Amino acid sequence: MKLKWENSNPSAETLISIRVRYNVNLNWLLTGNATEAGATYEDNREEQMLKGYRSLNDKDKIEIIEIIQLKNRLKSTV
Repeated sequence: MKLKWENSNPSAETLISIRVRYNVNLNWLLTGNATEAGATYEDNREEQMLKGYRSLNDKDKIEIIEIIQLKNRLKSTV
């Protein structure tokens, strides 16, 4: 079912008003994709990685960041 305004271009102010009034995700309003806290992911792997990272303690998060930095350094030397 198409909404009456679906083919229009609402202003940013209108979209923000809808988001605030009805407590809906702004990304959902813009794209039709529901994501947690407005987050968007490149693919399923990225989503899994971020969710896994968020579940780690601070020490493990630092270790993961160091691994990523190391991999990027190694990649740039090849």
